Amino acid sequence: MPLSQFLSSFRTAFESGKLLKCTLSKPTSAAAPELKNIYLRPVALKKGLFVSFNFRFKTRDEVKNFDLEESLERLEAMLGKEFLNADLLTPDRDFHLVFSKTGEPVLSSGKASHQGGADTAHDRTKRRLLDPSAPWLHTLGITSAKGQVRADAQDKWRQINKYLEIIEHLLREKPLPPDACIADMGSGKGYLTFALYDFLTSQMGLAPHIIGIELRPKLVEFCNKTAVSAGFQNLQFISQDISEYRPERLDMLIALHACDTATDLALAAGVRNHATIIVAAPCCHKQ
Repeated sequence: MPLSQFLSSFRTAFESGKLLKCTLSKPTSAAAPELKNIYLRPVALKKGLFVSFNFRFKTRDEVKNFDLEESLERLEAMLGKEFLNADLLTPDRDFHLVFSKTGEPVLSSGKASHQGGADTAHDRTKRRLLDPSAPWLHTLGITSAKGQVRADAQDKWRQINKYLEIIEHLLREKPLPPDACIADMGSGKGYLTFALYDFLTSQMGLAPHIIGIELRPKLVEFCNKTAVSAGFQNLQFISQDISEYRPERLDMLIALHACDTATDLALAAGVRNHATIIVAAPCCHKQ
C-alpha cells in the first residue's frame, strides 16, 4: 500500500537521522478551518528526539511535538482524509504521496532536492530563521503587504536575524525546556520579542511563554493587539516597572533596550530567578 510505504519511509528517515522535512498540503474540508499546511521536522528536546509539527494556519502558526510512534499515527489519520498531498525530503531521495479525488493514493520518488544531513552547516545556512510573509512583520512595518522586506527596514531586518542567530547558538549550548518562561525587559515596539516567539515556536519546536515588559502603555496596547492578530497565544506585553516584576519562574531573560539603571535591575532579576540564559546589553547608561 502506498500510504504504508510512505509511513515506512518516514520512519526509516527519522530513525537514521535523515529526515529533513515533511510537508502536508492540499487540505480537504475535513481539515481544521484555515489550516493550510503542516510542516514536520526533527527536533532535539531534553527527553530525546521528537517530531515537530508546525500547523500553518492563514494568520497564525501552532507548534506541537510528538514522539515517532504518535507522529506516525497522526500522519496515518490525516493523510487521505485531511490532506491529499505529502512530500518527504531526505538527503537520498524525495518521496511524494498524492491522493486522487476518489481517495486512491499514488506514491512516487525522485532525486533528492536537498543534499546533506538535517544538521549540517550547509543546511543551517539555507534555512530561514524567519518567514518574511509572517503577518506580524507587516504590522510592525518591516515588510510590505506582499511579504517583501521594505527598503527602509533592511537594517532592522538584519538586526533581527543576527539576534536570532545568537539565540540559536545559545540554545545549542544551553537548551531551554519546551514550555520555557521568558521575559523581555524593555521590549519597546516588540521587534525582537515577536521575532523570538516566532523563531522558538516555528523553528525550535518549543511552546514558550514570553512576557514583554514596557513602561509605555500605548506600545503595550499595540503589541498585545499584534500578538492576538498573529495568533501568538502565549506572548503577552505588560506595562510595568522592571523593578516591580516578580515572575514565579524565569528560564531566559532578555534586556537589550532597558535604559540607564534598568539594565542593572534586569540583570538582578535574572540572577535572582536563576535564569538559564541572560541576554543583555548596556543601553544609554548615565555617567
